Amino acid sequence: MSQKPMKRKPNVQKLIRDRNAKRCARERYIAECSALREDMIKLRAKLQLLTDNETVLPWSEVAISMNLATEESRSEKKMLQAQLERCDRLRGHLVQWVQSMTTVEPDVMSDVPWKDSTLPQEDAVRNVGLQWFAKQMYFATERHIKPSLFPKGTQDFIFAECTTGGSIVRVQKIVPGSLAQVTEVLWTMMVRHSPAFKTLVRETSDHEDMWYARKPVNYEVRCCLHTKFVEDDRSLVAFRTIKNDLMYSSEDHSIKEDNQEWTSVQPLEGSRCLVRCASFIQPYKTYKSFVDYARDVRPEVYAQVLGATTSDEEEKQLAELLHKRLFDLASATGGQLEAACMSGGGVPIFKLEGEREMPAEALL
Repeated sequence: MSQKPMKRKPNVQKLIRDRNAKRCARERYIAECSALREDMIKLRAKLQLLTDNETVLPWSEVAISMNLATEESRSEKKMLQAQLERCDRLRGHLVQWVQSMTTVEPDVMSDVPWKDSTLPQEDAVRNVGLQWFAKQMYFATERHIKPSLFPKGTQDFIFAECTTGGSIVRVQKIVPGSLAQVTEVLWTMMVRHSPAFKTLVRETSDHEDMWYARKPVNYEVRCCLHTKFVEDDRSLVAFRTIKNDLMYSSEDHSIKEDNQEWTSVQPLEGSRCLVRCASFIQPYKTYKSFVDYARDVRPEVYAQVLGATTSDEEEKQLAELLHKRLFDLASATGGQLEAACMSGGGVPIFKLEGEREMPAEALL
């Protein structure tokens, strides 16, 4: 007889574990469903609140605003690209402009060579060029008015040197008045109005001033740049001629000299100021003798020695006359500055014996 298979006894512990696992899974499912229902209720409530709020824009208006913002961004991008192209063109013009100015070798004027001055016709380059010249004058002040070039203390001082390659004058003067008052007098001496002056550019701010004009200098009509810088403990007033302003090149073909001048004002005790000035003049041509120089550049001085018997005597007399002229101009200008400060800013016109009237604005 065949034997019947024996039935296995159920694993009670496994059944209990499975039942507990199913119960836990069901409880988690119910908890998650409940949490989702609560989140849905909260989101519906928030959506309803936002929908009922009058400050919320309709989606159509939001889309329109985004479209406008996109168009504005595109327009700004095009504008910036055009501005970048203009700046790049300006940079190229400025590089060409600086490279076009040849270096002037120093003579008696300075131990550092400087660039010949040229101003182009393009408005953008002219404006930047004038600012460049102004800053160049500002940063050159320390080199030309350093304390070692002037006596220590507060005594008045005049130094004048004249050669065939150029002339230099240094002046130290103590004048009455505050820093602001003396600076204003100096600036007025530079830029006061006259029928003979033609203002080309004028820019003014709280601490800087620039005036570019055509005016008589040493009996020649020149393009002149005047700058003023006011600082807490000093002020600087600078002046230079522009040799080649291409807008007036046809009118300036007879110009023979370059002028540059730096003046610093420092306050002292007792409502006084220390004024130091360095003024330079350099002919564009090279001359072998004072006779050649005076005959070409200073005919009014050369006329005073026509009676000399020998060339050596003529040369000696011209050297003395030119040096005396420099010294007299420096002395007269210093006196006029002191008188103007004492009188409250009035600036007269002085005239040396045998010469035409000229402004007391520059030492040379």
